[in-house]
Amino acid sequence: MKKQGISEIGVSIIVTYYAVLNKSTENAESSVFIEFMLRMILSAITSLFAPEVTPYVTPEVRKMLSILKGAMFRKEIQQILGLKDEKHFRTAYQQPAIAAGLIEMTVPDKPNSRLQKYRITPKGIAFVKEKIRKRTLTS
Repeated sequence: MKKQGISEIGVSIIVTYYAVLNKSTENAESSVFIEFMLRMILSAITSLFAPEVTPYVTPEVRKMLSILKGAMFRKEIQQILGLKDEKHFRTAYQQPAIAAGLIEMTVPDKPNSRLQKYRITPKGIAFVKEKIRKRTLTS
């Protein structure tokens, strides 16, 4: 039997939690922390009521979801995935993931912002958790 520990997603959430908490403390302003906590609550509620049937997700999108850690710039994601062509990344990875509600933009009202980053959504987290659960059950 395999020893169970904190998943990569769990570690990512913990790291993000402390980063957001520190940022909130440094700025003496709690909205960043409150927004993070509301996303986590939404994620927990969504996973409780998420349908058991998982929609088809392309291998490209699955791969991207597996490497997302917090909010990341497009170039960071492409670099980790080893992709050089921005158009291919957009059409095969980014846009299908956004359309499926698995990732979201950090600045949705300014899609072309130089500060634009992408993060996994509660639905994306639920999808990854389900894939991990299924993998664990078949191992």
